[in-house]
Amino acid sequence: AKCGDSNFQEFEEFHDVLKEVINIVAMATESCRRHPDFEDGFVYSQEFASSDATAMSTTRSSMTQSQPQNQQEPQSQQSNAKPLIPSATLGKASLALDVLYRVLTNGKTSIVVMRDPAIVGLVVEALSDFATLAASCEVHMTQLVEFVKSRGGDEGQEQQQQPLPTSFIRKLEQGADNYWESLVESSTLGEAVWTSLSSVVRTLQNVCSPSKPAKKAQVLEIFAPSLAVLQHYLKRFSGNHALVHLALEGYNLLAQLCFPSVDMQRALLTSLCKLSLPAWGKRDHSALLEDHHVEILLCVMRIIHTYHPYISNDWEVVLLTLEELSALAVASPMLSDEAYHSALAVASIYGRAAAFSTCFTPNELIQMVQALCRTIATSLDDPIFLSDTGKSTRVSLEPAGDASSKAEGMSISERLMKAGVSAIYGGSSAESSSKASPAPSNRTRNRY
Repeated sequence: AKCGDSNFQEFEEFHDVLKEVINIVAMATESCRRHPDFEDGFVYSQEFASSDATAMSTTRSSMTQSQPQNQQEPQSQQSNAKPLIPSATLGKASLALDVLYRVLTNGKTSIVVMRDPAIVGLVVEALSDFATLAASCEVHMTQLVEFVKSRGGDEGQEQQQQPLPTSFIRKLEQGADNYWESLVESSTLGEAVWTSLSSVVRTLQNVCSPSKPAKKAQVLEIFAPSLAVLQHYLKRFSGNHALVHLALEGYNLLAQLCFPSVDMQRALLTSLCKLSLPAWGKRDHSALLEDHHVEILLCVMRIIHTYHPYISNDWEVVLLTLEELSALAVASPMLSDEAYHSALAVASIYGRAAAFSTCFTPNELIQMVQALCRTIATSLDDPIFLSDTGKSTRVSLEPAGDASSKAEGMSISERLMKAGVSAIYGGSSAESSSKASPAPSNRTRNRY
């Protein structure tokens, strides 16, 4: 209540209170870190999400047949497992995270926090550590995904301007009798982790506010912990669209802050590029793209399009990524229909490279061409570009016996270009209705 008071002027006192709240979150993080099973290498992949959804559907169907009068929503065993953080510690951390989120979303208190780069750094570091360490084992990760699903609505929507009340706050509003028991009983690990990750993204939104340009000191304080947690969620939660969307939103906000800063922009681009392919750097041409890979690739392209004057020496990691992508199949069977259309949009980028380069200054063009020469020298050693005699040759991407690409007098690149443009900007209603939800058998057999 005091933090929201319009007459509150004692910044030092406010900061002291905020540090105590941060310490509560740090205690929960340390409690999780000390548990021997806090990190088990589990990845909530697209394959796991599909198998989990199938199992849940089967369970729901059997329950409907056996218990028609008393139906309950089935949950996985992991989502019902006890968190590694003690209930009392988790209860305090949940309340502290709710306070931090409300402070960051309140216009007056967020301004007070943003005035001191050191305080901003402490807040983001505490939130990042908790969101990362508390979501590093199968039990916790599954509980987080279950909570995200329980929020309902469009999982890809941006965060609401006002914070959602936690389970504990809702119990208080409903007139709970025992304050402490209500706090402990209602606190959930998934809700706490979601709040911490949302708070990191909210902090980035505050720092990126157009009304007050970000200070270099602020960016230096929040960049490393923010990048660490966003990278963790892209790598470990590829099977959940809502978490991937939130992480990519954070990457876009970080890009606004770090360009043009050589070290930070290089770390950002390298992180995104390495996560955009199934096996970056291994040149595994049998690898299959999944939905999140296409989303990340589109994010990389948006950043390049927006900040191309500042890419300079970092073109090489981008071009190497596009080079490895060029040998992968466009129509991966792992892609949903929506992701397939996005994949066609990515494929059209190769045909637009020349036109895109016309907006470069002479120096920018020279830097890109130099990076391209280094990329070509590296790719010439790739077996996919070598013939039986060992000489570098052009590999045809048209499958044997398939003459459909020339039926209309158009080249493969022209067809992909047209499809990509339609996927990005949309076509006529007739074209849209005829191309919606293509069957896998009708998808292109070509590579990027």
